[in-house]
Amino acid sequence: MYIKIRTKLIAVLTTFTVALLGVAAYLLITEKTGELTHDIFLNTVQFADFSSEGIISDYDLYLEEGGFVYFSREVREILAQNEYIYAIKLINYKGEIVYDSQVDVKQKYGGVPRLVKDNNQIYQIQSVNPSVATFDGEIVYLTTSAEDGNLIYVDDEENEMDPIEPGTKIKYFVQPADARFSIVYEMTYENLVERIDAMKMRILYLALLGVLLGILMSIVFTSKLSRSVKILAQGAQVIATGDFKHKVYLHTNDEFEILGNAFNKMGDDLEISTKAIIREEQMKKELDLAASIQMELIPKRIPRLAGMDVAAGMIPAAEVGGDSYDVVMPDENSLVSYIGDATGHGVPAALIASITNALFYHFAHEGDIKNALIEANKVLKEKTTTNMFITLCITHYDATTGKFSYASAGHEKVLLYKAVQNKVIEMPGGGMALGMAADISGVITVQEIPMEPGDTALLYTDGIPEAWKSEKEQYGIVNLKRALQEYSDLPTAEAIKNAMLADVKEYTGGYEQKDDMTILVFKKS
Repeated sequence: MYIKIRTKLIAVLTTFTVALLGVAAYLLITEKTGELTHDIFLNTVQFADFSSEGIISDYDLYLEEGGFVYFSREVREILAQNEYIYAIKLINYKGEIVYDSQVDVKQKYGGVPRLVKDNNQIYQIQSVNPSVATFDGEIVYLTTSAEDGNLIYVDDEENEMDPIEPGTKIKYFVQPADARFSIVYEMTYENLVERIDAMKMRILYLALLGVLLGILMSIVFTSKLSRSVKILAQGAQVIATGDFKHKVYLHTNDEFEILGNAFNKMGDDLEISTKAIIREEQMKKELDLAASIQMELIPKRIPRLAGMDVAAGMIPAAEVGGDSYDVVMPDENSLVSYIGDATGHGVPAALIASITNALFYHFAHEGDIKNALIEANKVLKEKTTTNMFITLCITHYDATTGKFSYASAGHEKVLLYKAVQNKVIEMPGGGMALGMAADISGVITVQEIPMEPGDTALLYTDGIPEAWKSEKEQYGIVNLKRALQEYSDLPTAEAIKNAMLADVKEYTGGYEQKDDMTILVFKKS
């Protein structure tokens, strides 16, 4: 016995709607709870930091001088500013509770000294770092990064720990206040629970509405569905036998009629489409393999040499690109690097870039960068077509003398940031692209880059200044100089590289990348 498709569709859509809304609700509530709990934690850190000084000041002004009522009033006003803190305790470094907002309501406590009995909490109170205790019994200490001011999570011996997971609830927060006291902020999550419960009710109402709408839509939609589906099913059975000339006829004046016409055309195109899909899959696999091979040519690790910090990065415009770079050490005191940009994009440009990379790796170990360009050019001129060439800039750093030199083969000008002058200058360019002429020895010159500690040199391909923001706006050399000047005070070449590439991507705003983007950053130390 067959069940009507209408019944099945209603059941399926209803079940799917309920399941989908249930999963979505669970994920939303879980994610939102985690976000809110983590926000409460971060807000408490900030709240404790700015309120602790006021509490100590009020203690000295009021409570120490016998003004309990005034001090208690000030504490209540502070508590009113944060709905997730329900109690404040002032505890000295001996572990004695001087003030407890939950207990000391009418007058200052004057009995036997109240001592903290938890040794872990005493250690928190005596620590110079703020700390938290979770409801799971975990204690985490907090400090801040000297570089960017971000929170760092450490244990009681200041060994770095993993950050507190979103969703972790804090039992209390300990804030060192001065040389005498720490302040304990005890947490409550009642308001958070109420907010989550309200959210659950709203989601439940939406889910019920969605189920009702799903049932109604199923009933309306299936009124003409069965007959059309049956005709299409019979046609599919015929097509499955290999009779691609079989036709179906639907005159419903709606999407099913369009589907019937498409079904008829499908039989004619099926064999051609199948072959096209196979070819496309083969081409995609070959491109993926080519991209994988090209990425293997990029150095996995930049060599390190005293006096010069180096970083590099590349963002291809397609699966494979025409940009390339490499950094090698011919000997323990030398660093040779290059950046290149082959004509065009895709596989042809990638082949030229790959050949250049191999040639560079061979000739760079000789240490003579001018001769490396001349010899690589001879090979490229002999082995490539006349319309394929590559611009290139090669550098050499000698750690024994501190001399940093370069030679350009028609490449973009080297940019140099002088820290003392806080200025970016363009170094002379020149030369001729490799692969254009048989002998380029007469146009290649080696020039020195005058670098002092704190200076930064930048090599780049034209995909950077020519990055498009719209059909009329490009990033340009002015923005490139501005970014180099702005980010050169970062501590490492890697940080400068990341910041500059991020600056370009932010400028383009997701507009189509038309060319490969590659940079080499050198920071003198």
